[in-house]
Amino acid sequence: MKKHLALLVGLSMSCAGALAGSVEGPYVIWYNMAARPALVDQQVRQYLNSQAAKDNCFDNGAIMFMRDKPAIPAELIAAALYRKEQAAIKRLSALLKKPFKDMDEGFDGIVVYADNGKARLYSLTTGARKVVKRDTGMTNVADALCSVMPMITRAP
Repeated sequence: MKKHLALLVGLSMSCAGALAGSVEGPYVIWYNMAARPALVDQQVRQYLNSQAAKDNCFDNGAIMFMRDKPAIPAELIAAALYRKEQAAIKRLSALLKKPFKDMDEGFDGIVVYADNGKARLYSLTTGARKVVKRDTGMTNVADALCSVMPMITRAP
């Protein structure tokens, strides 16, 4: 019996070590800059609750903050993501790193939908200098979402 108990304790300790140092996520802020945001938000919510999302890019504890999120000025988002101004990218990244409620280490990035001229998704991974952009349409937002998801940047 002692031998089995020791084996069980050893196995549980080795499994705990496998999880130590890992971080779930990514934790991403969603901003919708569309003229009619409700339609796109509904499409994204439906996708995030689907099996397809779990199979593709929302399988490891990823969370998209759509309602409860820090306020980020629209002009800063435009300067950083649309115009790719390096000073604005640094400011936006610094905002993403700030603690927010229970998020001591901030967020891993931001995803923005905009339909100014052409429907697009933009994203920025916290600490990165490169903006990711993907053209999409009203019917294609969910399909494009995984291709712009920021990486996990929070420390374990």
